[in-house]
Amino acid sequence: MKHNYHPLSFKRLNLFALFLLLFGSTGVIAQTNVALTAQIVQTGTGGNASCATANYSSCLYNNNLIPGYNSSSAAGNWGFVNTGGNITFYWLPGTQPLPNTVSKMVFYKDFRPLLSANIEYWDGTAWVLHAVYDNQENSVNDSVLFTPIPIVTDSIRINNINLGYVGANVSNPNFREIQIWSLPACSGTPVTNIQARYNGNVVLAPVTNVCVGNMVYLNATSANLTGGHKYEWQRSASSTGPWTPIAGATDAGYAAEAFGTHYYRVIDSCLISLQNSPSNAIQVTAATPVYQTVNPTYFQNFQTWTTACAIAPFANDVPGPGWSNTPPNGFNTWRENTTTVAASGWNSVSNAYTPTAIPVIGTTDNKSARAHTSGMVPGTAANLNLHLNLTNPAGGKQLYFYMINTGSGIPGGDSLKVQLSTDDGASWTTLGTWDTAAAWRRRSVPLNTNAS
Repeated sequence: MKHNYHPLSFKRLNLFALFLLLFGSTGVIAQTNVALTAQIVQTGTGGNASCATANYSSCLYNNNLIPGYNSSSAAGNWGFVNTGGNITFYWLPGTQPLPNTVSKMVFYKDFRPLLSANIEYWDGTAWVLHAVYDNQENSVNDSVLFTPIPIVTDSIRINNINLGYVGANVSNPNFREIQIWSLPACSGTPVTNIQARYNGNVVLAPVTNVCVGNMVYLNATSANLTGGHKYEWQRSASSTGPWTPIAGATDAGYAAEAFGTHYYRVIDSCLISLQNSPSNAIQVTAATPVYQTVNPTYFQNFQTWTTACAIAPFANDVPGPGWSNTPPNGFNTWRENTTTVAASGWNSVSNAYTPTAIPVIGTTDNKSARAHTSGMVPGTAANLNLHLNLTNPAGGKQLYFYMINTGSGIPGGDSLKVQLSTDDGASWTTLGTWDTAAAWRRRSVPLNTNAS
């Protein structure tokens, strides 16, 4: 039986794209870095074009030198790309058997991380979008691995490169080295295990006491790294099933949003041998939220914010007990409207709206909850969740709230969506969606649920 407590989610969305989150696996099998024989063309470069003049050259991306993080040594050659730029690798006849089978890409980055980019390949006629890299962890990793189903091509590019994360270097992502690996095809029955990462660290299963609504990054790994795999992620309330496929979760990596307790596994299929097998099951358990009561009412005016799950130096991610914020910091996060870049992880706090709260006679309220889509990747959301006990009083309830959204009346503008879950976030029902509100507007949706 479903429990009686329900999370309610406020999503700030930008509607014009979708993203895939891809993480790869490590292996010991022989593989070839075909980037070493590629020619490189770059737009949005940040310096010299000659390889003989040290830094900033795109041809240094495949010189087989991988200096340390933030290195200033002679081997520390690197390049950076302005927002919107691209890096294209192409192979000439005679330099590498063509076409290449590309199974993995590795970015060695520096202190200006890559936030997002399109991974595209040439199919002989046009550029095809293969995946969208979206660094939801907002971490500065020296390498990022991709293991999609192999693509066969003679050109591959990193396109629409988005700016870095936050701090002094919020633009022009740095690249120390870029590798493109060609792997042998899979065979027989694949053997796959799941590796979990939370807050940037590998976590041994089970993954427990996760901040509600936060992401745990699950990655399909194998001792023998090969190409030609197809993945299907599944979820269950029990370690033994029954298992339900997760819609759209068909990549080597999956970001599990923590609500309640769920178990995850992945079905790994070899497209060459037509055989498959399930991985181990891994448990992801969220910390128990402090459910708020509706007896007779619940009220929140967003005047006081505290730190619940934000990772220092970020702070003040929830407006009180019973709330969670996904993610707790970074571009895709909610904050008090008076927040700072340092406290939130946003790339700016510009374009503030006025007035900053609804004008109510007899109150001094002057604050509100804000999601700033300036740095958000199109198609992603900032989720502010309220955890409610809707069993008492019995019967349906009505949600009222005020919203202002002055920047959504243009193509690609953002919107507000209210959703309800009655199964610990495993599924969500949309109750309403709104876009433009030039001034504060009252909205209302029914909460027609009272668990039996």
